[in-house]
Amino acid sequence: MIILPVMKTALQDPPVYQFHLPRFDTLLRVEQTSDHVLIRASRNTLNEEQKIRFIRRLVAEGFIPDHYQWQPLAGPGGFLGARWKVDYSWLLPDPQDKVRAERKLWRVLFAASAVWLATMGAVISCAPLRG
Repeated sequence: MIILPVMKTALQDPPVYQFHLPRFDTLLRVEQTSDHVLIRASRNTLNEEQKIRFIRRLVAEGFIPDHYQWQPLAGPGGFLGARWKVDYSWLLPDPQDKVRAERKLWRVLFAASAVWLATMGAVISCAPLRG
């Protein structure tokens, strides 16, 4: 009987890539899972030919698997090729980030107020009395 060691592997999130197309003023987010590729665009500025060229460039650079080069865009059902979606929700800030930022802001304001009060106290206590 042969016993093989079991390797523990951490599950990783699927790769996500972000691109900026300044010529079209468009941000793109490429999300790859085991069964499909989803491309989220911030604006609908690319025509079908430009989308196909972008997907072929992704394949050539090794970001997505080779078979997407030959079936570049998904049909109405989204079964073949990469799915293209105009969606800017991924650009919106996370509500938890706002809470953390406000918390840090209040800490900085409190620290700055304490330093200002200490400085004013030192100035007033060191000032010569006239009278």
